[in-house]
Amino acid sequence: MSARIAISANPMKGKLTKALNEIKQLKVIQPDSTGGKPIEQCKEQERKLKEKQQRVEKQITTLERINEKWLEFLQKVPASQREENDM
Repeated sequence: MSARIAISANPMKGKLTKALNEIKQLKVIQPDSTGGKPIEQCKEQERKLKEKQQRVEKQITTLERINEKWLEFLQKVPASQREENDM
């Protein structure tokens, strides 16, 4: 059971790491003041950032649920068994 809970977190940790790396690589676009469409550029950048934020929030929520399951599991394991596993 404990291995299954830990393994279930791996894909989500990978997705979260990927999303955070994508956010790091985003370049803030300075609106082109030479006659481009600065409002549209800003709106597009805002849309991309909100999308990435939602993905990260969803992944964090999933990891929190996995963590709760892990804590529940640990509470059900008798103390004597936990001590044996720690040795």
